[in-house]
Amino acid sequence: MTFFGIRLWLIEEVNLIMDFLYTIEPLLFLSVKAVFSGFLILNSTSTNFPT
Repeated sequence: MTFFGIRLWLIEEVNLIMDFLYTIEPLLFLSVKAVFSGFLILNSTSTNFPT
């Protein structure tokens, strides 16, 4: 959603690192977002929380 918001000039990326990646290559920006999201999903599903 961030990618489409940036492309349509509806929002701007505030994170300096992600803004830099988007400036270099939008596909790199999407790839990093996907990898981080996947990592967070895997990490949250594999963690055993105390009940």
